[in-house]
Amino acid sequence: MNYKIFLLFTFLNFSYSQCIDYPELDCNNNENCDWIEDITTMNCSNFNGSSSCESYSNYGCSWEFSWGGWQNYGSSCVGGSFQIDNGFCQEVEMPECSEMTESECASSSGCEWVENIELESCNDINSQQECQSLGCSWYSGNYYACSICCWGEYELDNSYCQEITVQECSEIESESDCNSSEQCNWFEGQVNCNNLENELQCSY
Repeated sequence: MNYKIFLLFTFLNFSYSQCIDYPELDCNNNENCDWIEDITTMNCSNFNGSSSCESYSNYGCSWEFSWGGWQNYGSSCVGGSFQIDNGFCQEVEMPECSEMTESECASSSGCEWVENIELESCNDINSQQECQSLGCSWYSGNYYACSICCWGEYELDNSYCQEITVQECSEIESESDCNSSEQCNWFEGQVNCNNLENELQCSY
């Protein structure tokens, strides 16, 4: 006799950034990429040799013979100044969840902010300035007349950002939870009970 059982399969969709291949427009339209401006200004007259001059002929440089009068002649690179755009696209480096502030953490889909606020006693504080800055009460009488001069409690914020633990598809037990996950799909399959080797497998 055959019974239906439910099998879970994980479909992982890996997408790798190709920012380095993007032109400026495509780079700026991709939130995972960042365009880095790198413009260099050069002048043809700075080139002293014909080969270096002619290598920039696309920018208007040319090596020309010049005549400046009796026995005053030579060659130089002419063409004026020009700009070379070395801009490039690179992948945006996202900080780790543990490095994020609360606002950064809240805007990241892969991170969650964990509130961890504890009440601490003011009794161990011996500085009036620190005591009052934390909202505690300071005994303003003779300092030597009290063994504890700072009173009350203050909040110590140890909240932090952590990575969201994504449940593996194989750990999801219900069809509704499986279908609500973007990475998982619920499939029905069949198994021959005669092939099961022990009571645990059979009961499952």
